[in-house]
Amino acid sequence: MDELREESSVLLPVDFKDGKWGFINGKGEVVIEPRLDRAWSFEEGLAMVRKKGRYGVINEKGEFVIEPRFYLLLGPSEGLFLFAYKKRKFGYMDKEGNVVIKPRFPVAYLFFEGRAYVELNEYERVYIYYNPEFLSHGKTPIHIVYRKFPWREFLKRKKFPCTMKEPISGFIDREGNFVAKGIIMSPGFFESEYDFPRFSEGLAAVAVGPVFSIPKGYYMNREGELVLGPYQRVCHFSEGLACVEKDDHFGFINKEGKFVFGPFFNYGPKHFKNGLIPALGDLRKKAIVHFDEPPEGEERFYKWGFLDKNFRVAIPPAFDEVHDFSEWLAAVRVGEKWGYIDTQGNMVIKPIFDRAYEFLDGFAEVILKGTWGYINRQGRLIWPPEEEFMGS
Repeated sequence: MDELREESSVLLPVDFKDGKWGFINGKGEVVIEPRLDRAWSFEEGLAMVRKKGRYGVINEKGEFVIEPRFYLLLGPSEGLFLFAYKKRKFGYMDKEGNVVIKPRFPVAYLFFEGRAYVELNEYERVYIYYNPEFLSHGKTPIHIVYRKFPWREFLKRKKFPCTMKEPISGFIDREGNFVAKGIIMSPGFFESEYDFPRFSEGLAAVAVGPVFSIPKGYYMNREGELVLGPYQRVCHFSEGLACVEKDDHFGFINKEGKFVFGPFFNYGPKHFKNGLIPALGDLRKKAIVHFDEPPEGEERFYKWGFLDKNFRVAIPPAFDEVHDFSEWLAAVRVGEKWGYIDTQGNMVIKPIFDRAYEFLDGFAEVILKGTWGYINRQGRLIWPPEEEFMGS
């Protein structure tokens, strides 16, 4: 288990009563006075903050190291911030505020493993005809897409094709040079609409396919080569395994592309964390059935548990809802209340919270009696102060 930081060295953002944000340490002591309009967690010794509608960066003393002058700011990640002076133009700067990649991307994301996904103001023109062989709910594409002008189809149909521009996208290195460039699927194809192509454990889950086509999922290496696939869907690698969809069913592959489990589930985009993965069990069958939410109206027959990396039951299904493990603890819901279990399934923090979230640097956000706060790994409320909480 990784060593956790000392309580006094951890800084946590807090929204004070007057609407201003500051920071407390792990003992609940205010160390950066509330003078910010918004504040986020410290990463790599720096925290992103907002003041007077603009974003900047402070150090652990609360001093601005990058003045709040940006329209948008994210990070840091691997020593770089993603920034924009104006809407729709993104670039990257270092921790001192020096621009290292000029703002020229309409869409951009943070760096992961030395690569960042971006889209350009460059487009590839495609030509589109309706497919007369398309069958409703079938797998035949509803449109036929051509990269070059389809003269043969044009002479046959006696009508011009529709045209559309597809944005060019890909991965850049820390100098802003493309290592992979083409039509790579942007967010929404993966686990959720908030996900995006990024590298994890040396491989990036990407989807490749033109507009109006059914995109195919692949895994790309850092040189931009497609090394695994195609699949119907792909998810990021976590602890050596990744969930993919093939032949309309989900399973897990290793980095050689071999299935180690499945595919035979109807749903499955989940990740291993601390060697365990959430799984839904059917109490009637006494078996793990899938990784999705229970069927509507049958919730009472299903409970959540956890599988180990051999896909054996490590923690039997007993919970109404669970989060991933983080720092060897997982938030679980029993009835209407949330608590925390360890990797053996022991309830180490009693289920008394209205909501509970993942641990980070030894602390977790919770909601108790309608009041937001932080707890430590022993379940002790460190914020808000006890007298303030008792009066709420």
